Amino acid sequence: MVTPDPSRSIPRRPTIRGIEKGPRNGKNILSDRLSKLNQAGIVEQQPYQVKPIRNEYFLTRKGRDLSPSLIALMHWGDRWYADGEPPTILTHSLCDTALEQITHC
Repeated sequence: MVTPDPSRSIPRRPTIRGIEKGPRNGKNILSDRLSKLNQAGIVEQQPYQVKPIRNEYFLTRKGRDLSPSLIALMHWGDRWYADGEPPTILTHSLCDTALEQITHC
C-alpha cells in the first residue's frame, strides 16, 4: 500500500511500507505497482535521470484525495494486524508534529 505524505514525492529509492524492495518484492513488482497507480491517475511520473531513464512519482489531485482513506486503512492495519509492532506515526513535514486523523460532523 502506498501511503506517502501527500505533499511530497514518492522517494526515488522507495521505502514505503508494503512496496519496499526486499526479499519478497523485486524491482519488477515495485515498477508494476507504480505503473498501475500511474495508469489509474493516482500518481504521475516525472523523469529525473535520462540514462538510464529513471522516474520520480508524485501524487495527483486524485491521489491526494485518496490519502485520508489510505491513512485510515493504515491505522486499521496497525490496530488489528501489527503483530506487536509499534503503530506507524505520520508527522507533518514542516513542524514534525504527529498527525491525527479525526472524523467529525
